[in-house]
Amino acid sequence: MQNNIFDINKDVYLGTNVGLVREANEDNHGNKETINGQLFVVCDGMGGSVGGATASKIAVDSIIEYFGNEKFTNIRQALKDALVFANIQIFATATENKQLKGMGTTAVIVLIQKSKVWYAHIGDSRLYIWNNNVLKRVTKDHSLVQKLVDAREMTEERAEIDDQKNIILRALGTKNEIIPEICEAPIEPKNNDIFMICSDGLNGMVPDLTMAEVFKEKISIKEKGEKLMKMALDGGGEDNVTTHLINITNSKKRKHNFTTNNTPAANLKSATFIEKKEKKIVKETKTETKTKTKTENETKTEIKPTNPKKKKKGIWIVLSMLSVVALIIAGVFIGKELGNKEYNVNYEETDDATKEQLKNDDIKDNVVAVYNKNMEKITVSEKKESREEAQKWVTENYKNTSDYNFFYKSEKIIITEKKDNGKKEDP
Repeated sequence: MQNNIFDINKDVYLGTNVGLVREANEDNHGNKETINGQLFVVCDGMGGSVGGATASKIAVDSIIEYFGNEKFTNIRQALKDALVFANIQIFATATENKQLKGMGTTAVIVLIQKSKVWYAHIGDSRLYIWNNNVLKRVTKDHSLVQKLVDAREMTEERAEIDDQKNIILRALGTKNEIIPEICEAPIEPKNNDIFMICSDGLNGMVPDLTMAEVFKEKISIKEKGEKLMKMALDGGGEDNVTTHLINITNSKKRKHNFTTNNTPAANLKSATFIEKKEKKIVKETKTETKTKTKTENETKTEIKPTNPKKKKKGIWIVLSMLSVVALIIAGVFIGKELGNKEYNVNYEETDDATKEQLKNDDIKDNVVAVYNKNMEKITVSEKKESREEAQKWVTENYKNTSDYNFFYKSEKIIITEKKDNGKKEDP
């Protein structure tokens, strides 16, 4: 299948490195042109040097095999089924071989069909997009610290450096049922958008803000990839690092259709990373704290191995409840960092041209729309019922509000931080 929006020979970078600390590379990655489109896969294994490498290799091979065997019309279902298929193979192998018990892997899948980019993931390996000079996370980590961020009990900056960052809540191969995350719709990118898939050996060593600076440079996609890999090694190289970059160069789209609730790199403070620890899996269970409760729309996918001999339930679960409780208590105090500031808030009626742009960008009245100073859309919030909810979301997610334009119900939100003397700033 021919891909119209990039050239596989010159618009793609694929790289992996064992790093400077690990004895073996537990990452595996692959790409292949299949009957369903151009496929990219990155997996980060865990469970020891042998188990981790085995799990990630089985995952990559299984996913590529799945998309190569049959032409699918329902791509969302196919992405889910490919991850389920990979999970069956890993779990069955671990069940039959005691030395591999407990092995697992993260996974990110990107499937490009002509102008559409489909994706799915499980674990804490990531998919990013570079768009309108902003680096944005497409996926959201399935990790303990991300749960705390979502519950507003920890800041995103703290989550990037917390010593419990190695605890992930979902993976392939560690149990006989999985909850993968599948895109609701494909992204239809425009020219100069760049997709990046990476294991946490990259984003765990190089902050998003620093990575964004590399994407700004006027260098080739290969040079960008090599520079990112070098930065991960220069930052300590404490984990295996794998990176895929896909540069969109032949799209007919003038605007892309992707929005995210993740904080753009430009709004994240730089952080000093701590020593990385071996990745651990903990079971995502229901407790009284909302950080450990599954959302209502997270439905389990039952897996039925085709071989009856593979039905043993050798499920490895690492429970660290005491450390989880301590982290949640600490996160409550950390998460209040943004709430200590006071702001002046004003609402300004927008002109007809702006209203028309908001309409063309399909901005609903009950969300906050974020644009840069050139009036290029960056993201939108989840549903907000009132002005108070809208301005709270802005102040909690954006430090430098003067660098952006915020709109709610066709009005422009003007937010300025109050001076120490209590005098109001002019909007």
